[in-house]
Amino acid sequence: MPLRESLQKLTLAGPRLAYQQALAKLDTPPHAAECPIDAPWVAAIHYDGGDRSDYFTGVGVLIAPEWVLTCAHLFSPVFDRPETGEPPTADKTFHVRVGDPRLFTGTRHAIVDRIENNYRPIDPRSGEREKSRKNRRKLSADVTLLRLATPAEADPARLLAGPIAEGTAVSCLGWPGGPERSGTLTQVNTHIVTHLAGLSGAIKPDEFCVANADKPADMSNGCSGAPTVILPEPEHHPSPLVAGIISRGAPLGDDTTSDPAIVVDLTRHREFIETTTGITFLTAPDLEQRAVKEAG
Repeated sequence: MPLRESLQKLTLAGPRLAYQQALAKLDTPPHAAECPIDAPWVAAIHYDGGDRSDYFTGVGVLIAPEWVLTCAHLFSPVFDRPETGEPPTADKTFHVRVGDPRLFTGTRHAIVDRIENNYRPIDPRSGEREKSRKNRRKLSADVTLLRLATPAEADPARLLAGPIAEGTAVSCLGWPGGPERSGTLTQVNTHIVTHLAGLSGAIKPDEFCVANADKPADMSNGCSGAPTVILPEPEHHPSPLVAGIISRGAPLGDDTTSDPAIVVDLTRHREFIETTTGITFLTAPDLEQRAVKEAG
């Protein structure tokens, strides 16, 4: 066996074991929900460019009538892959569709501004790894805000300020596989698992890891920017609360299970999001106060 392949297997052994142990602890394995929640605030990111028109490329979250939150890497030339026939980022004109669980049917909105938060690209596919501990401690900041040309009519999502503990039940909403699959919004019910399971995806301090459903329900290509939500509990809050957005997978080199997903923790970017958009995150005390008022 070549030395490089041997080193790669050794590097993946720890995260793979940590992930397998985390899955074994779950009472319910990750799975696609039969009836996804109503989430008109889930947005689809598309582009026109080259010989492609209205091409689906990722997911976003409507957090205010004129603001959509998604992943910064969708707009980075670092991830250009000309060998796939995809046009370079410089030739793409992006737009957003909001308000419908089916791809290509939501209302189309032009983007007039895009604001990042010191994004640091991470591309596990390149085979490169950050060498210094100092770099490993830096945030990925794979978040960007899109300002729409016209306000969306759908009600925006609410964002939850953490911390969100390991073992917390969450759901991820997106279009895994894009139009090649069902083309209808999919909800994967899952849990936050150990940070160690994301090491093979160069997980950062502003990110957490969630267990992935097995194929074909797995969160795969087309889930970048997909919201990770805390499902509603009647005694605490009336609607899902968004805690993060999916950034990428953590490849484990194991065909028997799907790779875990790495999620940007929005709490770590709360100041940037609130200052830019004017929205306010909900906190645990906010939810408690709301529950008391509703009970009274």
